[in-house]
This record gives sequence, C-alpha cells and structure tokens, in this order.
Amino acid sequence: MFLKYFLLFNVKVYLMNDLKYLSALTIPFSAFISLFLKEGWLFLTPIYTFVFISLVESLIAVSTENYSGKTIEKRLKKPSI
Repeated sequence: MFLKYFLLFNVKVYLMNDLKYLSALTIPFSAFISLFLKEGWLFLTPIYTFVFISLVESLIAVSTENYSGKTIEKRLKKPSI
C-alpha cells in the first residue's frame, strides 16, 4: 500500500520537499546506534546531525516549482505523513 501511494507523486519532487523531515526521523536511530556501540561512536549523532544531514541538504537542488491546484488538492486529501 505504501509503495502504491509513494509512486503516485513524482519521486524527485517528493524527496526534495520532504527530505528534511525524513532525515530528522533518522536522528533517534543514530542516537540508539551510538549508545549501543559506546566509546568513540558517541559522537555519531552530532556528526550525523550537523555534518552529514547538512551536507546532503545543501547538495540536493531545491525545487522552486509551486504545486498545481490539482496536486494541492491531492496532498490535502492524503497527506504523506
């Protein structure tokens, strides 16, 4: 079901617009990994959060396109998150 819903939208636009929210959801996972591995891995979460995510967001081109009226209606009826 998720895959069917995911393919309804243009994947490129979807990923560019929602990448910052999706990447924020991975921060607790990196915190869990760093606490589980201990020692030098404790710096994994700050490095992942402030370096890796920032670099990825700056390298991905930002879409300046506005949604069409039809797309706005679709996204309001079925929010992606």
